[in-house]
Amino acid sequence: MGTATFTTTGSCQGPTGVTSVTSNCWGGGVAVVVASGTASGAGGGAGGQYVIKVVAVTPGNTYTVTVATVATASTTGGVVVNGTDSWFDAVGTVIAKGGAGGADATGATGAGGTGSTTGGIGDTVFAGGSGATGVSSTQSGGGGGGAGSTGAGNSASGGTAGAAKTIGGGAGGNGVATANTRNAGSNFGGGGSGGLSSSAANRAGGDGAAGQVILTWTDPLTPLTQSASDDLNSWADSVSTFLGSAALTLSVSDDLNTWSDSIVGDRIGQWSDNVTISLNTSGAITLAVVDDLNNWADAVNTFLSGTALSIDVPTV
Repeated sequence: MGTATFTTTGSCQGPTGVTSVTSNCWGGGVAVVVASGTASGAGGGAGGQYVIKVVAVTPGNTYTVTVATVATASTTGGVVVNGTDSWFDAVGTVIAKGGAGGADATGATGAGGTGSTTGGIGDTVFAGGSGATGVSSTQSGGGGGGAGSTGAGNSASGGTAGAAKTIGGGAGGNGVATANTRNAGSNFGGGGSGGLSSSAANRAGGDGAAGQVILTWTDPLTPLTQSASDDLNSWADSVSTFLGSAALTLSVSDDLNTWSDSIVGDRIGQWSDNVTISLNTSGAITLAVVDDLNNWADAVNTFLSGTALSIDVPTV
């Protein structure tokens, strides 16, 4: 299994022999502001989404990986800094949205941000946890937890932040009871706490945590090469056989002894690669090899001991 983890924006190439990757994306958490004309406690920010999707890729092609950055709270009245997004390749391919913010606390308390699946693109989309409404003019609300690969993020309750979510979802920031303090959300995607003001000054809430992107894929099988000697009908992953000075390499895949696959390679460039493989009633493998250069005047049959490998090279 191949894995590539991105905690900052970057790029990657499609792995050799791989035609699809599983993209796991975590959106960022929300940063919250309290805009106050009086003492007030703001609600916490929502956590970011988690999204998973299988995406087709071309080996060797370059793909952009965009990772949600930390959302830094503002002290400007009316400004709520939503969480940023994470995606693979392009926005329309797969995307995990950052969490949404609540409303400014212009009275004693302000509402928390609501976790949502809106805007996420993937085979599965989990919402971040919701932030809690400010408790009172002396206690802000906790931030919602980021979603994880096992489900939606945990929501905050009062001043208690949403807990971390397995796997990958970070906890929110706990609400605060001391003015002009704040708690940031945790990686990945945790929402920040609400801000708290004891005066007419605007006080920022906690920062929303960054997201991440993890790509996974199944590595292509690399056949082993060994001599063709099978007395017990227990072939390994590949067979290498030689016909005189003309070396022909055959890699054979064994799916529970049904021999469903064949990969043919020509070591010295004399063979056309026109080879078929079949399983006869006695359990032996039969390979028919066509020689485009007409070097073989007669059909050649090679048999190994036991339940043998049979190679037929007909005249062209």
